[in-house]
Amino acid sequence: MPGTGKWKRNIDQLWIASKTNFNLDYNILQLSAFYAKKKLFHSIVDLFCFSPFIPTTFVEIDQHSDDYVIIARLKHSGELFGLKNELIVIASPTFGNNDDKRFRNINGNRGAMTNRYNLIAYNLEVYSEDILHVTPEVAVIAGL
Repeated sequence: MPGTGKWKRNIDQLWIASKTNFNLDYNILQLSAFYAKKKLFHSIVDLFCFSPFIPTTFVEIDQHSDDYVIIARLKHSGELFGLKNELIVIASPTFGNNDDKRFRNINGNRGAMTNRYNLIAYNLEVYSEDILHVTPEVAVIAGL
């Protein structure tokens, strides 16, 4: 789009997060939640059309995404075999949704829609770690 001066990459983003700790005797429970909403408007050259047989095309990307994350972390402090021991367990499910629309970019103005994708992602992370202090200066750590 030489000469139009209408190249841009506009991002509007909202983030909300919360983190709370609960101290329960020998346990600490930490709960966190996160939400992000993003809108992306981006005028670009279509990188998949660089070919001597296909004319260069210009594209507008219009994306709206929502991401959700929850994290639960439990830390237990106690003894194992008479030695100081700490056990940490973490679980974190995540979910994301992206409504991705592509339009022709004609002299800096939105043209016909060329593609539309609804992208969905799920993930679950689980982690555990045990720390056994065999002496005050030495610890054995195992994780899974």
